[in-house]
Amino acid sequence: MAAELRLCGPPAVLREGREAPWTASAPRALLTLLACRAGWATRDSLLAVLRPDAPEAEALRYLRQLVHRARRAPEAADLEVDGDRLRWRVASDVARFRVACEARDPEALRLPVEEFLAGWRAPGPAFAAWAERERDDLRRLRRQVARDLRAAREAAGDAA
Repeated sequence: MAAELRLCGPPAVLREGREAPWTASAPRALLTLLACRAGWATRDSLLAVLRPDAPEAEALRYLRQLVHRARRAPEAADLEVDGDRLRWRVASDVARFRVACEARDPEALRLPVEEFLAGWRAPGPAFAAWAERERDDLRRLRRQVARDLRAAREAAGDAA
């Protein structure tokens, strides 16, 4: 049951041709972090955002509970745990954006990255700070692609 996340604009999950709001919750915060990593993430890196001030044993127990709760969601069928790392293979607008940026595809300029997790209530100040850093990184990446595309057009003699 492949899902797709839209994280820029009103957050939503698309599954089986239907769209549903991607409402904020602790398990979805974990899934959102993993979707933005688009690869393996260590437990320590996740806990630095989800439970930065908790004692290690408590934080690990919390993460185990989150993983268990997240796995109950149908869209999280591809959530994987391997030792001390996790990954969720899910399509997302952020992942497509990063691919378009690497290819210097003008399509990358269309995603409203300033709307990353718009309206989402962060489950704690560390997650809110991570979301702001992620938003800033996406904006910075889009600006760089815009500069590169402009320079390429100018080099090709396109003054428009």
